[in-house]
Amino acid sequence: MDNISKIATSEICQRCAKCCKEFGELVDYDTAFRFKLLNTDKIVVEEINTNNDIFYRVTYKFPCSKLIKKRDGKYYCLLYENKEMPRPQMCKGYPGNIPISLIETEKKDCPALANFAKATFAAQKETNKSLTEADASKISP
Repeated sequence: MDNISKIATSEICQRCAKCCKEFGELVDYDTAFRFKLLNTDKIVVEEINTNNDIFYRVTYKFPCSKLIKKRDGKYYCLLYENKEMPRPQMCKGYPGNIPISLIETEKKDCPALANFAKATFAAQKETNKSLTEADASKISP
């Protein structure tokens, strides 16, 4: 299990199920177009233009069928309980499958995503710093 997957099974995840009560994915233009043809208010397609990148986000405005609410008010996923049933890629990769340019808009929907964003940006900053130091050492006489 990678660090991204650990978010959903850790204490960082607040089990609010905001990511599963209404969820979405990024798709290509053709897929977005096909979803638009369905003409339903339960599936919304939007074009998102950030930093000269164009994304098509499909939002499913209904809860996942595998989402279960416990007596304590917290949620869990049946797919975590049933190891033989594969998890969809959009779930497996969350939140790492959200492009960095969209994290700012997405983190309002997930309390844990703000923490993930901070950690991601800090790691990137450190990686960039290390790369710069490594490049500088190659140039040194």
